[in-house]
Amino acid sequence: MDANNSSFFMPDSQQPSLKHSVLQWSIGVQNTCGSGAEEWIVHRVEHCKDENGKTHEYLRFTLRNPRDPRPLYLFAERMADKKSTTSSIAHKSTIAVPSCATTSADDQILITFDERHRQRDPMNVMDHFSPPPTVLQLSLLLKATSESQPNYNVYASQCFWFAAAVWGALKGEFGGEEKMAGTISNRSKFWNFTLVEADRLGVAVGTIRQKYRDSEAAFRVKQRETVDAKKRQEEEEKRRLIEQGRQAGFQEGWQEGRDENHREVLKLKNELASRDREIERLRGPSLSLPHPLPQVTPCR
Repeated sequence: MDANNSSFFMPDSQQPSLKHSVLQWSIGVQNTCGSGAEEWIVHRVEHCKDENGKTHEYLRFTLRNPRDPRPLYLFAERMADKKSTTSSIAHKSTIAVPSCATTSADDQILITFDERHRQRDPMNVMDHFSPPPTVLQLSLLLKATSESQPNYNVYASQCFWFAAAVWGALKGEFGGEEKMAGTISNRSKFWNFTLVEADRLGVAVGTIRQKYRDSEAAFRVKQRETVDAKKRQEEEEKRRLIEQGRQAGFQEGWQEGRDENHREVLKLKNELASRDREIERLRGPSLSLPHPLPQVTPCR
C-alpha cells in the first residue's frame, strides 16, 4: 500500500482492518503528517494476553480524534519472522527448545474501527496521559522499540518483552495512570516462568526512550526543512511570476507606445495633406490665355 495515501492509516468499508509492519507504518505516518492522521491521539492502552491458550501478549491502543466520534483501535505485537532462514521456530510463546533460539522479529500493527476485532484479557490499563501521545509519536516509539532489539529471542526478546518495553517507554515519556486487572500476575509469564527480567527491561526502556527522542528531534528538523524548502519554492515561483508579468507589461507598453507613435505620424500626415488641399482650393483655378499675345516691336 502506498505510504503517501491517506488510506494507509484509515480503514474503510473495503478494508475494515489495515495491517503493516511497525517500520512500514511509522514511515507511512511520517509521510502523511499534515493530512489529518496526526490529529489522532492515544486515549488508552491495554496490555493483553490471548485467551486461546498460547499466552501470547500484545498491546491494544484506543485512539481518538476530536473530528471523528468513532474510536480507532490499534494492536501492536511481536512475532517471530516466519520467512527468516536463521531459525525454523514459529511464534507460539512456548518454551520448546528450537534448533536456534534467535531469529528476526516481525513487529506488526493492525488498525481497525471494530471494537470486537479480537478477544482479549487485559492485565493492565493505562490512560490519562500528560500529554497524550499523538499517532506520530506512537509510531516513532514503536519504531524505536523495534530498532533497539530487531531480533526475536525465545528467552529474552519475544512478545512479552516487546509489550513490556513499549509499555515502559510510553509510561516514562507520557506519564499515565495504570489500573491493574486481576490477571496482572500473569504479565510477562509463560505458565509460572517470568520471561522478562526487570533489570534488563529497565535498560532496554532507557535505550528506547533515548532512541525515540532522537528520532522525533530528527523528524522535526526534517519537517522544518521541508516547510522551509516549500516556502522558498513558493517565493521563487512568486518572483518568477512577478518578473514574467513585468516583462509582459514592458512588451505590452512598448508595443502600445509604438502603435501610438504610428497613429500620431498618420495623423500628422493626414493633417498636412488636408492643409495642402485647402491651400490649393484657396489659390483658385490657374489663368490661361486662349491665344498667344502678338509680339510688339518697339518703336525706333
